[in-house]
Amino acid sequence: MKKLKHFQNRTKSNLTFMILPNSSEKIIKFSLPKLLSKVIILSLFFVILSSIIFSSGYFGIRHKLIAANNQIAELKLENESQKYEIAELKNYSIKVDEKLADLNKIQNQVLNMVGLDTSNEDTSLPETTDILFSYSYSPNIVSRSAQSNIFSSQGYEEEINLLTELIDREKENMEKLILNVEQQLEYLDALPNLMPNPGRISSPFGYRISPTGRNREFHNGIDISNKLGTDIIAAGSGIVTYSGYNGGYGKVVMISHGYGYTSIYAHNQEILVSVGDQIEKGQVIAKVGSTGRSTGPHVHFEVRLNNEPINPLDLIEN
Repeated sequence: MKKLKHFQNRTKSNLTFMILPNSSEKIIKFSLPKLLSKVIILSLFFVILSSIIFSSGYFGIRHKLIAANNQIAELKLENESQKYEIAELKNYSIKVDEKLADLNKIQNQVLNMVGLDTSNEDTSLPETTDILFSYSYSPNIVSRSAQSNIFSSQGYEEEINLLTELIDREKENMEKLILNVEQQLEYLDALPNLMPNPGRISSPFGYRISPTGRNREFHNGIDISNKLGTDIIAAGSGIVTYSGYNGGYGKVVMISHGYGYTSIYAHNQEILVSVGDQIEKGQVIAKVGSTGRSTGPHVHFEVRLNNEPINPLDLIEN
């Protein structure tokens, strides 16, 4: 019975709270059971603790989100800058590719001029875009510092400018080479170094016993024997400066090749060209005959350099 009373007294014990206003108003006073007061205090403690924990987590997440958004904005700005730099590099590469294409045409022109067939060979130069953009770019793999090095348009611009200067210089050299090759080809085309007839050499260049007498004489050319009427071709390109009959030479054709060279074709049966004709190398100009001072059908082939007779075989063999 005593214990029950003691428990009732404990449950009836209260906590009294007083609210003192600043003014002279009535003091507010109320009482709460001690157990209920403890529950309320603990609840308030847990609410405050939860609020602190939630606030710290919220502000931490918010800070991370702000940092992530700033990083995304920075990456977007960097990507836009890289896109612009890539576009600039592509423009540079297009210009270089155009110059490379011109250089490639000149290269093929030179090869064709010297008789090299380029149809079965790939002589084209690699495009600059293949060189500059042959790597694969991934923002997730390449670090930003590496990206800035890779896409340094200023560095590439300097290299491309240097490359274009080299290409222009090489193009200029190739154009000079073409001019030299053209001059050499013109010279080789004009050089009287073809055998005018496929017959047998019956009399060489130099001193010999005259075929019409017993005197020793100097033979200014070579005699090539063959059947009457066989073709005689021009040993080199040039212009006909004489076409007609000329004493012991009989019917003769004389061609000026330039570079100091002149060729003579004598004892012809028939002449097929006239004075002033532009003759191509290998063109048929006459027929084998035996006109003038001759002992049989042949062509007397004579080459003069600066009006001095030289051995035609020296040109032909070389």
